[in-house]
Amino acid sequence: MNKEQILLFGAGRYAKKILDKVEDYFEIAAVIDNNKNSWRDRFGGKYPIISIDNYMSDYYPRRILVAVDRMEVYLEICNQLEMLNICFVHVNDALCKLSAERKQEFYVEEETTAFIEQIKDNACAFVLTAPAHSNLGDQAQAYCISEILEKSYPNYKIILLNEIELQKNFYELIYVIKRYIKESDLLFLHSGYRLTNLYMTSEYIVEMMARLFADRKMLFLPQTVHYTDAVVAKKISSLINKNVSIMCRDEQSFINASALFPTARIELYPDVVTSLIGQYEYSIERNGILMIMRDVADGESLFDKSYIQSLKKILEKIDKVDMTDTTIAEDWKKISGNRKYYIEREIKKYSGYRLVVTNRYHGAILSLAANTPVVILPTKDHKISSGVRWFEKSGIDSFAYCDNMGDFESTVNKLLVKADYGRNDTWFYDNYFKNMVIDD
Repeated sequence: MNKEQILLFGAGRYAKKILDKVEDYFEIAAVIDNNKNSWRDRFGGKYPIISIDNYMSDYYPRRILVAVDRMEVYLEICNQLEMLNICFVHVNDALCKLSAERKQEFYVEEETTAFIEQIKDNACAFVLTAPAHSNLGDQAQAYCISEILEKSYPNYKIILLNEIELQKNFYELIYVIKRYIKESDLLFLHSGYRLTNLYMTSEYIVEMMARLFADRKMLFLPQTVHYTDAVVAKKISSLINKNVSIMCRDEQSFINASALFPTARIELYPDVVTSLIGQYEYSIERNGILMIMRDVADGESLFDKSYIQSLKKILEKIDKVDMTDTTIAEDWKKISGNRKYYIEREIKKYSGYRLVVTNRYHGAILSLAANTPVVILPTKDHKISSGVRWFEKSGIDSFAYCDNMGDFESTVNKLLVKADYGRNDTWFYDNYFKNMVIDD
């Protein structure tokens, strides 16, 4: 069989790791690298290492396979090649496609074979971009997704893949899923803040899902949709097609998604963590006020340290005040291994307070799961200001949204006066999460 003659771009560790696999499918003419100190060397003792200028003069327009595994390096190379109007793909793209056509195995790491064996013989529901950090709000989403999907798809193996797992070997596991996914398998994007340009990893995984699985139905679990970069928004918009269903967790996201993705199915759906509201009841003495506040360095935070301290002083006139955040000092792997314990521990903690004040959306939701009244403060974007409308729809009256800080003290006092700490209704679970399925 005649092999296509290509050039690799990248003469580093990752290119060395996959060299044998590339040689199985392609004839390598040379290896391009931006490090001029390597241009006199031969890659693997066989192939000349050349500059991009040498490529243009001696090898253009042969196809280039980019062989790097670090996203920032890949994006730099993409920009370089796009400016020169050069045809390229990532090497994993090419290898995955040919291995499928020839019905051969595709993996980079030997340990991935265990994952392949796991998914080959099971009906699988893949959930991409589970959290790889210690924020309990995001971990609560992962916990709720697992619980909901296990009830909705009892005969499926629910596989949550976190961001770090997915990035390894330049998203090897996504290509493995592409290579081995069965017609009956299901594909989900983890809920949260994924449809945005604010977080590079999420942006690229959404792009990969839309591109690699364009012919499959996909469900994007409840998302905040907010792009500040028109170029990125246009690129993602061009990839999302009629096979994609997008759950938007607030009205502004619904408006944004409807404009950006006209062929997709767009639904208004509450955040999955709201499924916990009404599930718990505690008989604990309540004391004090808890502030659950974002780190001021957080890109979504509207307040600086001095402003938060000024709010704390107002609250201290009413009761003692404790400070916390939904990001805790615990290894994320430990949390991921026992999400139920950590989430329920946090809810129980919140149930010991008379009131919560927060600019964390999940801080507000977990407070309502604890049946604790909550004053909700704004952030830089619409995630909270639009998201709190769900609480109004549900009939919950133990919350207040305060975007006028002149009204802060009176808002707190009014909520404390009417607080009865009764168990909130299971409206969210009953109306949205009892049976959440991908429609045929």
